[in-house]
Amino acid sequence: MTPRHVRGFFIFKMRFPAGLRVKNGCNFRGRVLRIEQKRNRRLISMAFIRKLPDTPERLEHLKGGAGHLERYALLSPEEMLGAGTVCARMVLQPGCEVGEHTHHGNYEVYYFLSGHGVYRSNGETTTVDAGTVTFTGDGESHFLRNDGPEPLEFMAFVLNLPAQA
Repeated sequence: MTPRHVRGFFIFKMRFPAGLRVKNGCNFRGRVLRIEQKRNRRLISMAFIRKLPDTPERLEHLKGGAGHLERYALLSPEEMLGAGTVCARMVLQPGCEVGEHTHHGNYEVYYFLSGHGVYRSNGETTTVDAGTVTFTGDGESHFLRNDGPEPLEFMAFVLNLPAQA
């Protein structure tokens, strides 16, 4: 097996039998993510295919907002390998909110799939619907409320700032 070098990482694609447990790894229906530290280089092997869970994680009063948010995680923070903490499909039911909060050391991108909402960023309020993209940078704040009659569905990505040289 020959490694492929990508931006400071060595990537190996491997298949493991279902049920195999690997030290410092996570099992995903026969696919394993494995991270090792070796001579100041990260060796990463990752290959998996899976469907989103049928049942979302329910987050009550997220960031102090009204109601709840349903989160279907695409990747866990560990699977994001330090690049971020959230990669998920989110659903806000009518009247529910993500409370106003400020980002520190990271930024957040929303991509709206369906529904209608009110989005506030740094004091400016606008409407969002399918096809809208929002960006909240380091040190900036934002708020989201579903003001429509249908669920507001969107993709959310919280990504870490690049390391400073």
